Amino acid sequence: MERYTEAQERTYKKGDIIYRQGDMDLSIYDILWGRVAVYVDYGTENETLLTEVGSEGFLGMVGFLESRPQNTTAVALEKTVVAIITFDSFGAYFQQRPAKVLSIMQYMSSRMRELTKGYLAACHALEEREAQEERHEDAPPRTPWHNEQLRLYDKIFGFFGLKE
Repeated sequence: MERYTEAQERTYKKGDIIYRQGDMDLSIYDILWGRVAVYVDYGTENETLLTEVGSEGFLGMVGFLESRPQNTTAVALEKTVVAIITFDSFGAYFQQRPAKVLSIMQYMSSRMRELTKGYLAACHALEEREAQEERHEDAPPRTPWHNEQLRLYDKIFGFFGLKE
């Protein structure tokens, strides 16, 4: 019988960095309790908050699945407890907790849906502005929301070619 390898639980206090953008941290963080902010370019003048993740959310999945450095920084917004699932504990963890596999899939699907909606809204805003400019209409200024969405998606995907 295979011995169960327990995922390590770790507690972070408010402001603690769970992992940094660029870290080769190949772990999935199952947030058992608390709240975490996820940033791009954390601690720089270009810092951008991407999302906040609460209990029953997951962090670090992209780096884990792709075996690549983290593309974000995760910071505890309050006292937060996570289960850290490493390559070594991955199989046993999910064998003992099969419902967690479905939870991760549902969470990833939800995040992809959110990102897709935001991306489509940013593309629509760009298309509308370009159409107004082509018609030589006075285009209303972009709202701060549009500007922030465009900067965010440009930062993530790099395809709008925006200049600050």
